[in-house]
Amino acid sequence: MATNLAQSADEHTGENLVSAKISFEAAATESDITSYKLYAGHPISPKAGGLVATIPAAGYTTPRCTGASCEKITIASLDSYNNGQAGFKIERRPGGSTTYDADESARIVVKGPGTIRFTFMNTELGFDWVKVGDITVTGELTTDTLPDPIEIPRGSTVIEWYSDFLLQGLGWTAEFSQDRSYSYEVTNVDLSKADYQVATHWYLFSAYGSNEGDQMVQVQIDDNKSGGDAGGAPPDSVAYKVEFYDQNGAGNMLSGKIAMTASGPGITRFSVELEETEPQRLGGAVKSRVLFSEVAGRLPAAGMAPQTAWIMGDAMVAGAWRAETCTEACARSGSECIEGELAALAGKSDAEMIKLFEGAKDHSGASPKCGGNSNSLARHCDGQAQCHAWGAPYIHKTHWNQNCWSSKPNTISGASCGARPVDAHHRRLCPCAATDVGQTPNNPSVPDDNNRSPAPPVNTYIGLAELNDVPITQPGSGRNKVRLVVREGNEHGFSTKKRYVEIFDVIVAEPAFIHSK
Repeated sequence: MATNLAQSADEHTGENLVSAKISFEAAATESDITSYKLYAGHPISPKAGGLVATIPAAGYTTPRCTGASCEKITIASLDSYNNGQAGFKIERRPGGSTTYDADESARIVVKGPGTIRFTFMNTELGFDWVKVGDITVTGELTTDTLPDPIEIPRGSTVIEWYSDFLLQGLGWTAEFSQDRSYSYEVTNVDLSKADYQVATHWYLFSAYGSNEGDQMVQVQIDDNKSGGDAGGAPPDSVAYKVEFYDQNGAGNMLSGKIAMTASGPGITRFSVELEETEPQRLGGAVKSRVLFSEVAGRLPAAGMAPQTAWIMGDAMVAGAWRAETCTEACARSGSECIEGELAALAGKSDAEMIKLFEGAKDHSGASPKCGGNSNSLARHCDGQAQCHAWGAPYIHKTHWNQNCWSSKPNTISGASCGARPVDAHHRRLCPCAATDVGQTPNNPSVPDDNNRSPAPPVNTYIGLAELNDVPITQPGSGRNKVRLVVREGNEHGFSTKKRYVEIFDVIVAEPAFIHSK
């Protein structure tokens, strides 16, 4: 039977409607449990309010040993281990100066997810060993040389013990911890559906297949009635769009802004989590951590003109040496090129052009430097056709910290947003509509996809959050899949529906712009 059933604060302020997180700890063993059944009811009839949720069981069991030496191995429960996690001490320690025997062997199966931590190891180096999955631990190890904790994926993992015929040691001790907690979010559960009276308690039963046990654990329902009949509920919607631009460039680290657009009026805030999923071959365990529990949004200012962010185009498009147009460069940043800004370049002074160049950043966050010590602007293209063919204003890719190039002053505007330089040597200076708090990102019309509207609704809230060197676990290496998880909310709570931003390849020299699907 499960234990420690609890309910978080009710985010729905209406009477007899509950939106909250239900949490509990797994039964001591789940060898005969395939799921947990959650009901809303009352003492007269625990299931009166109907089935609220079926929560799959992880399959936790006590470690079990097979092999000739199992009677010599101790497996003992560690109660309240590691801040509420369940734990077991697994050891082969005769005690004192007594050594283990020659030719011992055993296999201990543990159920993850969990962690193995060795606290003692004294064996014949290389010949007597403990193997956890594909990691072998052997020798006379000290506190400084014991291995780091070993992550155990969801499912079964074998711990193998072996000693040969020659030399013996004092043995070994390992501690296996399991995070046995469960949580489930319920939304707008109607307590008035219970027979005879309003549901007053949550009831949790263990089940094997379709068969439910008789025993249950219960907790009183906390119904927030502060709004009375006029009480509201968290939204049942998904954010229209989420954008993230990783500006770090270093592997296993994220830095940059997250821009969020609400699905419609009434959405006033957002929450952001980082989710990492290991491959199925390792168990497929999902680990989440909260980055921002609440990001306040605000409406765009009425009639506000889009701000301009000047960026440097790239010399490659889709892996081919083909210089970007400004349309492509801005789209890579989730924005649109502002044609009027290019037209307005006619008549700009050298100093003004240099300021635009040196204030612009490319996709890795780097900015060019114009003119070296002379601090002047090169204007070598002659005539509108030639300047526009080269993509003026531009910088030659070999002159990143030497010369910036423009057209003759007072006569020629910049090339149009869609103009592509004649070769990949020329990187364009491009004006893009900035995406920021207080203005609506420029979103193209798209087909409906995962509850996303064909176009962003008018007067919806925008949220902005910034990551600073947030570590992630081995992304892009065929291991963990990493993604941002965003939920939109109102004054009553957050939606259970999620918008994902998948991060497939962060271990690159040049960071990439990523947007939600």
